[in-house]
Amino acid sequence: MKFSKKIVSQTPLRRLWTDAGEVNACRQRYLNRAGLRALVAQQALTFVIATIGNKLQWIHEDSCYDFWNADVERHIPEEDEFSLEDFPGHYTYVASEWLDDTGKRLILLETYH
Repeated sequence: MKFSKKIVSQTPLRRLWTDAGEVNACRQRYLNRAGLRALVAQQALTFVIATIGNKLQWIHEDSCYDFWNADVERHIPEEDEFSLEDFPGHYTYVASEWLDDTGKRLILLETYH
């Protein structure tokens, strides 16, 4: 399989990948807005956006805070139950924390619209 052509076909994801291949990472927990905000306050993070029909989009640490402020913070639900109409553009992200085999923290954002 050519990972450079792979798109998201369903969520929740079971694996992460880049154009070069599969990433050895495991989901640790789901996060609400407060939980994710606490992680962002501690360190710059790598975000991975999964939208059905698209390739995974990787937002690396150097763009973390700009991306958080411009998009993520206002699209993460506070609680497990939510209505898409409550979010700008009628979409939200379900966030989860993943750790790769080096211990690096990745934040997966699965898009729902």
